[in-house]
Amino acid sequence: MSLKTVVNAHYNYTGRKTIRQKPEFFVIKVLERKDNKANVNVSYDFGKIINSVNIPDTAECTLVVDSYVQNNVTRASLDRNKKSTTFTIENCPEYAKIAFRIKLVANSAEQKGILLAANKSRIVISEERNEGGGDNEEINFFNLIPDSEMKGQTW
Repeated sequence: MSLKTVVNAHYNYTGRKTIRQKPEFFVIKVLERKDNKANVNVSYDFGKIINSVNIPDTAECTLVVDSYVQNNVTRASLDRNKKSTTFTIENCPEYAKIAFRIKLVANSAEQKGILLAANKSRIVISEERNEGGGDNEEINFFNLIPDSEMKGQTW
């Protein structure tokens, strides 16, 4: 068994670099949810992500998205030459929260499967549906009426 020891300020304690959560690097959107399936679109710029974590463009690595729904994990590999990918998550109840992590994984013969970089925390997407299509509205239990004798304050 070989050990890898690296001392560098750009690494975290696990020896991987951090992918910043910026819209110019990647954007994740849930397109549609029905029949316990969710269609997800990921728009990304592989070159900008690689450059932001200071890994050479020639490095043999794969960009992946891990989707977490309850106890299920779905991994989608993102093509280096494309700008967006759509994939389907199975066993995804309609109102369950979906969390995502973007990871850069080595796939060279000597480092296969080593995590090179990932975003800091899971990106959580939850959908709250409202029929009006606008902002969520608060419904009060009591209708408060301002009192004229109390100078417009409610009682």
